[in-house]
Amino acid sequence: MKNNLRTITAYLPKGIRNSFASGQVGYRLSSFFFLLFLIIAGILLQTLVFLNAKTGTAKREREIKDKDYSYWSSVASQYPAIPDILYNAALSALNDGRKKEAMEYIDKALRLDPLFKKAIELKNEIERRG
Repeated sequence: MKNNLRTITAYLPKGIRNSFASGQVGYRLSSFFFLLFLIIAGILLQTLVFLNAKTGTAKREREIKDKDYSYWSSVASQYPAIPDILYNAALSALNDGRKKEAMEYIDKALRLDPLFKKAIELKNEIERRG
C-alpha cells in the first residue's frame, strides 16, 4: 500500500506532496469531518426538539378536546331538553372524533327543534364525514 501512495503522491505538485509528508492533510481531513459531524448533530438536535414540541402541542390539543367533550356531554345530560346545548355537545363530540355520539346528540336536538338550521348543517357534516 505504501508503494501505491508514493506512486500517487509522486505525480502531485511539490506543495501538496509536502502536505502529505508532513501529515497536514490528515489533520485537515479530521478537522473537516469533526466539523461536519458537529453540524449534522446540531441539525439532528434541532429536528428532535421541533418534533418534541409538535408532539406536546398535539397532546395538549387532544386534552382540550377531551375536556370540551366531557363538559358538554355532562351539561347535555343535565339539560336534555335544550337544543342549543345538544348542538354544542354534538359539535364537541365531532371535534373529538366521536361521530356516533355526535349523531345521537344532533338527532335529539333535531327532535326537539326540527327547524334548527345549525343543527341540520352539522348533521349533514357528520353524515358527509361518516
